[in-house]
Amino acid sequence: AREQWVVFSAQCGPVLASACARASSKIRPRCARALGALLEAVPESALEGDAAGVGGVGVVDAYVAAELSAPLRDGDEDALREGLGRLVELAEERPRLFRDRRNVATDALRLWTDGPCRALAVELVVALAEGAPATWRKAEIEGRPFAAAAADACLELLLRDDDGADPSEWEVAGAAPPDEPQDCGRELGQESLDRLCRALGPASFLPRALEVVSILLRDAAQDPVPRWRRARAGCDALAQLAEHVGDLTNCPTKSRAAVPLLCSTGKASMKQRR
Repeated sequence: AREQWVVFSAQCGPVLASACARASSKIRPRCARALGALLEAVPESALEGDAAGVGGVGVVDAYVAAELSAPLRDGDEDALREGLGRLVELAEERPRLFRDRRNVATDALRLWTDGPCRALAVELVVALAEGAPATWRKAEIEGRPFAAAAADACLELLLRDDDGADPSEWEVAGAAPPDEPQDCGRELGQESLDRLCRALGPASFLPRALEVVSILLRDAAQDPVPRWRRARAGCDALAQLAEHVGDLTNCPTKSRAAVPLLCSTGKASMKQRR
């Protein structure tokens, strides 16, 4: 029965992929749901090599295009939200499908900055890293290590969403701060820092993350009042990453030396940040 299902999937995959590529914006989500169900049902062993179990890598590319690239191009927020949700589920169930899909992480990271789909985009990137950590630990996107790009995105999240905040409240407060929405930048940034560091490992993630933290704290110290958000973001990040710093003791000396906050001679590079 398993062999018959794989044969059936290999035959149906290209047909559904073609339908996704040719369908109108109204019909495309239906085709994508059908193809996604097929991809999720295929046995994990059938996804080895060139994903022959679903008709080849072009089938997976067509699914990603239908769920992510096309809604982004069309500016269709509803379709993008639904597509991201299904991509998250598939990344958790079938991480092998995304081993060579750097464009998925690239497009998702671009959505971290703002918009109603930001929380789902964050979850997708984290799900990719948690599902196949060895793959994404070595991956590069747009000429940079994935871990470094993700660390930058996490720190950027910590700087957002507080335009009306009082600078004194985070420094000195008479009571505990109110709970913030789970989809606000600070909450998403802190959670993603912790989960990505656990998934990718401190040797891969901490050097860039703590480099950016040192830059934020240094900038805030030079001009505290207008740059108080940088100080708060740096402290938020340290609170999340502190428990992982001890894990560097089991890492190579080169990895420990690359963390500026742990090395008295280390200097963060603003040139690299920019």
